[in-house]
Amino acid sequence: MRCLRGGRRRTDEPEDVREAYVQARTKEHREQLDAIVAELLGRHGLRLRFDEVVHHDDNDALRQRLASST
Repeated sequence: MRCLRGGRRRTDEPEDVREAYVQARTKEHREQLDAIVAELLGRHGLRLRFDEVVHHDDNDALRQRLASST
């Protein structure tokens, strides 16, 4: 299992914290976060490098995109 910052494992976290990590990977959660990010970007006149939110578990796809953008 991957470690969180500080070297703690998710299995060391309370059940409600572990459940938050699981819920953060749902399509609904991501859609809500994408909407929040889009609103904040528009408000502050910013843009994302690839014009979309990159999620942490998409690391392989991100590495490929970064390599092709240089």
